[in-house]
Amino acid sequence: MYLERIFKAISFYDLTISLNSISTNKNNFEKKDDIFYYKKTYRGILSATGTISFSVFSQTTFQHENGVPDIQIQFVPTSKEDFLNDPKESFDIAVEPFSYYNAIYILPFSLSLKSRGYIILNESDPLWEAPLIYPRYFTSNSDLDVLVENVEIVLKFLDTESFKKYDFRFIDILLPACNDRGESCDMIKELIVL
Repeated sequence: MYLERIFKAISFYDLTISLNSISTNKNNFEKKDDIFYYKKTYRGILSATGTISFSVFSQTTFQHENGVPDIQIQFVPTSKEDFLNDPKESFDIAVEPFSYYNAIYILPFSLSLKSRGYIILNESDPLWEAPLIYPRYFTSNSDLDVLVENVEIVLKFLDTESFKKYDFRFIDILLPACNDRGESCDMIKELIVL
């Protein structure tokens, strides 16, 4: 699992669904036609950003203030082949426009974290060396509890009529890049056990 801390939220992108029957991927000739069509009409597949504009905010049982979300679920288009080849790079470096995709990252964010990390200057050369960053993910157990409930909510998507109708399925293979990050892989195993 690749953990990313964005602002004051933690998420990971191992929850990725494959769009088996409704892919918007095209070959380069079709993409060229799309470019000319968009240039001429300002319409077509390139006139939108796909699923990137869709996000859900909700509450877990751990949020006690009514009407205040503590989780966010974002949907980001991707290439299934790029994801399987190198998940981190496919997330960090999107080469294709978001209009073309055959998979979707489902990003569960925890918004109200209690864990706090810190940053200190690198003593060897504080001016030019990168600072030392200690994110201290999940040092508060409640942060993990919220994220686990968030993942449980995402997993319920599989039981929806829309997911079943279009045969959306999570890509459920162990990713090779996980081997480089043993600590986060242990965490995903804990989530899977639940």
